[in-house]
Amino acid sequence: MIFSIFCEDHSGKEAHAKVVLIGLGRVGFQYDENSPQTTLSHFKALTRLSHILNFEVICIESDAETRKRFARKNPQISLYKDVEQFLNIGTSVQLVVIATPPDVTPNMINLLQNSDLISKVLVEKPVAADIRGLRNIGVSS
Repeated sequence: MIFSIFCEDHSGKEAHAKVVLIGLGRVGFQYDENSPQTTLSHFKALTRLSHILNFEVICIESDAETRKRFARKNPQISLYKDVEQFLNIGTSVQLVVIATPPDVTPNMINLLQNSDLISKVLVEKPVAADIRGLRNIGVSS
């Protein structure tokens, strides 16, 4: 799926597409944070693909300590504290990967589905913690 999002020409020096990763917890970033040989997190998979497909990876993380640790290790990556802060800059995005706990994921989906700046969204499972969370994003049982 990620290959179909980007243009055919990957020869340029500047990234022509943007991918946003929301959530730098275990699945988002921490599983392979200190292991250069493995690729277990969304961040590492996306950054490795970004070198092949020429896209920019942007991250969003609400926890201040995690943001600080991430920024020290990845100073070249644009990092935002929340979705609203990122959306306010008005940048178009080809793909958003949501890797947040299921109790906050429905809110992320609602914020993103109302934005004209977002092309596609990939949500890490589970999408919601309960039926109420699913109903909050318009899914009925």
